[in-house]
Amino acid sequence: MTTLLFEAFKAGAVDRREENVAKNWATRYVGRNFTHGYIVKDEYTNTSAQNTQWLAFNIQRPGIFRSPGARSHHPRL
Repeated sequence: MTTLLFEAFKAGAVDRREENVAKNWATRYVGRNFTHGYIVKDEYTNTSAQNTQWLAFNIQRPGIFRSPGARSHHPRL
């Protein structure tokens, strides 16, 4: 569904789209409508709470992080 909506946006059938993936913003927003100025890429400051994507390690669990050698390769462990 996301690809369908994105293609509709690029074709001019959808008026507004918000992007939250930096790679998409940098690579997918290209084409005739962008180069002719029919679609404008713009940024705005949003001060409200946002979703965050991150990775957390359970260092209390027995396993790889019990080894001092494994912990020494990661600066925050």
